[in-house]
Amino acid sequence: KDSTIADLNSKIALLSKSEEDTRQRLIDTEKRLLSVSHLESDKAVVEEKLLESHEKIKNLERQISEVTANEQKGMSVELDGLKAQLAKTENERDSVQKTLLGNHAKMEEMQRQLNTLATEKDELHNIQVQLSH
Repeated sequence: KDSTIADLNSKIALLSKSEEDTRQRLIDTEKRLLSVSHLESDKAVVEEKLLESHEKIKNLERQISEVTANEQKGMSVELDGLKAQLAKTENERDSVQKTLLGNHAKMEEMQRQLNTLATEKDELHNIQVQLSH
């Protein structure tokens, strides 16, 4: 009888530790979810900048077409400036796209971690249910 009580006390201690670990994981998960929320906000800003970059590129391409038509009238210097500006804008767009891809990869990794934590939580819950019966 004493060994049964000791076994039960040991299981209770293990469950308490498991419950505390689960609570800590839930706290960590909430922090990760907040981080994902920030990433989603960052993603929206990046996507907006990307759209602005596309619009800038379209406008610059249109301007380049107009300048090319007038190039015979001494507009080649302005054309070179617009081409440089276009190159800069395209570089900005590429940078924004890389940031967006990086944020997406981080979000996928966090989602994998959240899925793992959810599975572990379910497993711990099943153990607790089994031990309570």
